[in-house]
Amino acid sequence: ITLTWTDPTAATLKEIKIVWLVKGTDTILGQEVIKKGTQTFTIGGLSNGTEYEIRIHTIDRLGKESAGLVFTVIPHPADRALWQLSGEQQTLAAFTKGLRISIPAAAFAAGTQVTAQNLGKPEQPTDMTLSVLGNAYSCLTVNGEEPAKPLFLALQYDADLLGTTAARQLGIYRQDEKQPGKWIYVGGTVDLFNQRVSVKITQLGTFAVMLRRPVFTDLKGHWGKLDVEIMAARGLAAGVGDGKFAPERPITRAELVTFIMRLVAYSGKELPAPTDEVKVSFTDLAPGVWYGGMVRTAARIGLLRSTSGRFRPNDVATREEMADMLVRALELLGHPTSAKIPPPPFTDLKHASSWATQSIAQAWYKGIMGGMGNGLFSPQGTSTRAQVAAVMVRVLDRLGLLTAITVEKGTLQMGEDGQNYQLVNCAGTDTGYRLRAVSEEVKQQLEELVGQSVRITGLRVQNSSQNQSTPQLRVLSVTKSADG
Repeated sequence: ITLTWTDPTAATLKEIKIVWLVKGTDTILGQEVIKKGTQTFTIGGLSNGTEYEIRIHTIDRLGKESAGLVFTVIPHPADRALWQLSGEQQTLAAFTKGLRISIPAAAFAAGTQVTAQNLGKPEQPTDMTLSVLGNAYSCLTVNGEEPAKPLFLALQYDADLLGTTAARQLGIYRQDEKQPGKWIYVGGTVDLFNQRVSVKITQLGTFAVMLRRPVFTDLKGHWGKLDVEIMAARGLAAGVGDGKFAPERPITRAELVTFIMRLVAYSGKELPAPTDEVKVSFTDLAPGVWYGGMVRTAARIGLLRSTSGRFRPNDVATREEMADMLVRALELLGHPTSAKIPPPPFTDLKHASSWATQSIAQAWYKGIMGGMGNGLFSPQGTSTRAQVAAVMVRVLDRLGLLTAITVEKGTLQMGEDGQNYQLVNCAGTDTGYRLRAVSEEVKQQLEELVGQSVRITGLRVQNSSQNQSTPQLRVLSVTKSADG
């Protein structure tokens, strides 16, 4: 059993004394006095399944010993772990950090026992598009309680099994209790540095990291193949039947709303309740159509503009309509529009509808939509299904929902060239980072925070030069650190 703790802050603290014995007996099996600052100790020679009593005492400089804390543990084999929860915020780690669970305060009652087991590599799922990239882990409470608040689960994956496939197609899957060969997609953000996938979960069970390789017969050699496969792997895009995606088909308004609503749901963000002030009564939404529920919900939460009682589901969506919906979706997800932005570099915005010009500018400023070449945005132009998939992947990246790392604290500096940014003095690591803004919005935020202590979330960029050893991040978001 390995014990970890945080030393008391008392200046008089000198040592920590640990005593262990079989529960219900008076015979001390062992004791150890540990220097202040060690904060960890492993007790060996214990028997699996036997309940032990552990006593921890503090000793001050005068040799005075505290009454101490007493708790019980039951050792398990190396492939099992057991924790007794305090009711406060805790992080549980086991199996050489192959499994990590972050538990917020009040998610479980104090005294709740949580068990975890390393089940090894599971058998091939019945869904043949899935490949297993690591061991399966069960995580349950002894008495079957489910969490009152979402937990954060992180599992390591075997990068050697990934091959050349994009890590953004990885996800965490939960095993169906009634059909063990069936695995249900939960989600997942990939940490490429630590080869770990993390996700928010609301129920316990058996989990594993898997890779989905969706197959669409009409994507071979297509420029948008990777983006479409990333969207499909995460359950955000579907084909049109017969194993096809129809990448070059212009997207309809019904399809576009469905794409965006799936993205909003995927973010896990709790949205405001739909307001009764929004009257949703589209005369051209036939009863029972597959997109009806999505469209009505989108209207109620403010994603759609009024269309005089008509939704026009089968009309081809214009680029200005897509920009408007995306900017509204980002606002719902906690990314508000910026008040002061530079003018976008497009020469054809005179052809945009008056209600769309600000949305186009915001979409460009946030780095989620660009031009069509030659200085044109083409506001009345259309987008193909593949183009929309590419934009959606850009939004997911911008939100840090695919692959991202977060540096909780570092000092933001301007580089020696006076043009590029650097992050130095990073908490918990000797590594520094060269920084590149993902959008004009983030670039402006970096300019304003130079010299301050910041928190940065970004994407790892492969070094363009063999001589550049400092890793580079494409910065998705930057804010002042909590104590900065």
